[in-house]
Amino acid sequence: VAATRSISIVSMEINVDLTSSDIPVEVWTKVGTYIGFEKNGTEWTKVVDTLVHGQGLGERTRISSERFLFPVVIEGGSTQAFYVTLQTDNLRYSVIGDSSIVTSNDNLDILAGAGVWGYPFAEILSNRAWNGVLHYVPLPLSL
Repeated sequence: VAATRSISIVSMEINVDLTSSDIPVEVWTKVGTYIGFEKNGTEWTKVVDTLVHGQGLGERTRISSERFLFPVVIEGGSTQAFYVTLQTDNLRYSVIGDSSIVTSNDNLDILAGAGVWGYPFAEILSNRAWNGVLHYVPLPLSL
């Protein structure tokens, strides 16, 4: 995620192909890019370690703000990497071309990334787009 202004990530929604409860999900983050750190768990900070109820393929499975250990603040002009993982291969993402920006708005760009085949921090699959939603709060502009 590249922030064009300072924001605080407070929750997210993911896409899983299960319709069951008690799906373990973890979210890790680090300042800057993921590139070069895909298999190095010591460089990442865990912000979510919880169970969710899967809504099924193509449906949004919410990770509520209460499940975040703390909000993730991204300063304007900086990049923040996220690693969302399950202990199974039921997290869905898309294979994309060489596009670096998957989607954007006035506050942020969601950048293309990598998939991880295996748990945790395992084989890397390049050119992947996260199929999810970030919920964030814009932070006050500095004077």
